[in-house]
This record gives sequence, structure tokens and C-alpha cells, in this order.
Amino acid sequence: MIPAFPVIAVMNHLLVRQPLLASALAAHAGKSVRIDAGISLHLQIAADGLLQAAELSEPSVTISIAPADLPLVLADPDRAASYAKLSGDAEFARTVSEVVTGLRWDAESDLAPIVGNIMAVRIGQAA
Repeated sequence: MIPAFPVIAVMNHLLVRQPLLASALAAHAGKSVRIDAGISLHLQIAADGLLQAAELSEPSVTISIAPADLPLVLADPDRAASYAKLSGDAEFARTVSEVVTGLRWDAESDLAPIVGNIMAVRIGQAA
């Protein structure tokens, strides 16, 4: 099992900026998801729809991805679901899939306080 804190921090940062996705997860508060991709990560949904480390218990949903498929998943996130095997609570699995697919990083908003608006836009355009 890998330390969950960095993943949780990044995911929660994205969820805070996309409250509709967080509210979709909040409907499943208390449920947990385990992601197995050569390493294991177990996350639980908090009442506000954000993520927290799950206690060692049986997950509501397990998402399995073959380690060899990870580069393909990272290269084309829109097709990530085609490389994943889901088991467990079907409704929760659908919600998790929709949230993961819908998460987008607004790099310009995160960079603007550090480098200024103009530079953030230019960095965003260059990426």
C-alpha cells in the first residue's frame, strides 16, 4: 500500500474546485474505493465529498488496473475506464468513474498567484 496523503491532497484540491463532482461523491459518504495497479491505494469518501485515507476494511469498490497498462491510462485518461476492471457496488463505481473522468486541472488558476496572470496564461497555452 502506498502512502495516500499526496494522492488525497491532489484529488481534494481538484474536487474543491469542482463542487458538482464533490457533491456526487458526497452522496456516497462513508464508502471506500481501493485502487490496485501494482500498488494499492484505499480511499474513503467523507461527508463533504472529499477523500480521506480509508481504514483497513473491505472496500465498497475495487478498481484494478494491470501495471503494464498504467502508461496507457496516463497517456489517454479519457480511455482509462477501458483498462480498468471494476468490482463491488455498481452505482458507486459508476459515480467514481464519472468523477475521475470529469476532474480537470486548471493550471492557470493554480499558477497565477505564483507567477502572475499573464505568465500563467502563457504557460497554460504552451502546455
